Amino acid sequence: QSGYKEALTEIKGWVCNKNEKSVCCPSTNSCEEEVSSCWLPKKGECGLSPNGTLSRVFGGEATTPGQFPFTALLGYPDTRKIEGREEKQTVYGCGGVLINHWYVVTAAHCQGKSPNPQISTVRLGEWEVGHDPDCISIDGTTNNCLNAAQDFLIRAEQVTIHEDYGKTSAGNIVNDIALVKLDKPAVLNNGVQIVCLPLDKEEAARE
Repeated sequence: QSGYKEALTEIKGWVCNKNEKSVCCPSTNSCEEEVSSCWLPKKGECGLSPNGTLSRVFGGEATTPGQFPFTALLGYPDTRKIEGREEKQTVYGCGGVLINHWYVVTAAHCQGKSPNPQISTVRLGEWEVGHDPDCISIDGTTNNCLNAAQDFLIRAEQVTIHEDYGKTSAGNIVNDIALVKLDKPAVLNNGVQIVCLPLDKEEAARE
């Protein structure tokens, strides 16, 4: 039959233990696939604002919704008294950037080494906390609204701190970096995009 020999050859290639006659199915979690947790974007696929221009942070200048769509808010659990009652809420105390659909990179000190407080939530697509939706008005007309912010629940085991994070004898903090794995993949839209990492050292140095 047409294709029989080709199919048989492919199946034989899946045999990973001839003694036990076991077959290993080919992996579907390739880092070439965008939905994979190990996938990283190439130049032109990241660091873009909704209008397609490169976004770089400038100190002291007001931003617009979606101008820096790769930024993330890291939230911590908190309890405050409101009208005599204790109510649980989330306080945002650190930031990070989205590097693919599954991971946010941040500073290790944002998690710390003590049990409390630790990161409990990640929020993507937020421009101004407390406003939903995030919009900007031009000439009294509301336009350029972002999609609703995306929230992710984070447990301690989802945060990986650099193994050599700490202080030197001189008191300097070193290896202050950590990865936060989201509990579900981020959905890209006009308020959520992926940042560019300097994967090519020489090109990054030139830029």
